[in-house]
Amino acid sequence: DRYAVGIVTEIYVENFMCHRKLRVNLCRNINFIHGQNGSGKSAILAALQICLGAGARRTHRASNLKGLVRTSFDRPPSYAKVAVTLRNEGADAYKHDMYGDKITVERTIAARAGSYNGYKLLDVNGKEVSRSK
Repeated sequence: DRYAVGIVTEIYVENFMCHRKLRVNLCRNINFIHGQNGSGKSAILAALQICLGAGARRTHRASNLKGLVRTSFDRPPSYAKVAVTLRNEGADAYKHDMYGDKITVERTIAARAGSYNGYKLLDVNGKEVSRSK
C-alpha cells in the first residue's frame, strides 16, 4: 500500500498540559475523541501540533513551551514529553532500512534549565536514530 506512509497511529503524552501519562492509539481511517469539557481532548491535538513542529502560541493553549508542562502542587515535573508514531510502510517509506515500519517523533520540553529540550527520531523498536528536527 503506497499510501501507508505518514498515517498517525499513536500519540503519547507525559506531563503534558492536564495529562500525567496518556497513550492514544488511532485506527487507520477515522477517529473520534470525546469527553467532558476540561477532560484533555484539546491537549491531544496540541500534542500532535507540538510534536510535529508547531510553536506553543499556534496551539492557543500557552504562550511558550514551558507553559505546556503539566503543573503539579506536590512535585512539579521537570519536563514534558510528546511522541507521535507514524506508519512508514510501502513504496514511499522514508529510509525504511533505518527506521522500519514505524517512525516515532519525540519532543521533550524542559521545564527547568539543564534538562534535555528537543527532538528525537526513533525506529520501530524505539531506538534513537536521529536528533534532527
